[in-house]
Amino acid sequence: MTKQEEQRIMESFRNAYSPFPAGTLVAMEPPYPDFVLTVEGNRRIGIELTEVFHSEAKKEYSSTKDKVTDKLVEVLKVRLSYPFTINVFPDPNRTIRKAEMNEVIKQLSDIVVNEFGDLPNDAWGEVEHIDYDLSTMEPGPLKHVLDQGYRNLPSGIGRIRIHRYDRLNESRNSHSEGGIVPSLTLEYIAPIVLNKEEKMAKQPVLEENWLLIREGNYYTGSFDDVRIPLPLSSSFTKVFLFRTSTGEVIELKG
Repeated sequence: MTKQEEQRIMESFRNAYSPFPAGTLVAMEPPYPDFVLTVEGNRRIGIELTEVFHSEAKKEYSSTKDKVTDKLVEVLKVRLSYPFTINVFPDPNRTIRKAEMNEVIKQLSDIVVNEFGDLPNDAWGEVEHIDYDLSTMEPGPLKHVLDQGYRNLPSGIGRIRIHRYDRLNESRNSHSEGGIVPSLTLEYIAPIVLNKEEKMAKQPVLEENWLLIREGNYYTGSFDDVRIPLPLSSSFTKVFLFRTSTGEVIELKG
């Protein structure tokens, strides 16, 4: 999360959690927690902010996907004549090297403009990578493969999907992912709490320490029901789950 995202989430939590104490909330730098809330009597409450995901691998995939898509959106806003939503799906079997990112974005923008430059309103288009050099194919078989939507996409890219919406105010990342959304259990929460407890042990001593776990809005950071035995065992004074898609705050330990 960026500092701006952390600030936005913290303000949303402050509004959603009615017992939030009155006081001065300040974003901090290490070795302090992410935020320190100073309340009456000059008591300081450290608030550590973190997120929960289905798995580290899915978290990394989702992060890469959004990073590539967001960069591509900014380039295509200039190159396409219509507003759109778009998603770039990484190929888990091919990596995108950091040094290659700008070239990948350039190649992707060229592909989108060539393939979907004249996409009709309310229509969508999609191309998918095929792990075969299409330049070596004969015209007949090549046409069949191209008609199926297969292309040689840049390194690390598996699929591109774009939708034209002329009524859209601004082009954007559609954040489309999918799959079965799991229940949120202790299996997901326990490693996060343990990691943050180890971090807290190295921080300056404060009167209270809170842990705020954010559940996100998109697939890899979203869960179905919450199945965590309460109260949660932790050395934090309070532990919260903030379900940002609904604004619900669940006090796991209080």
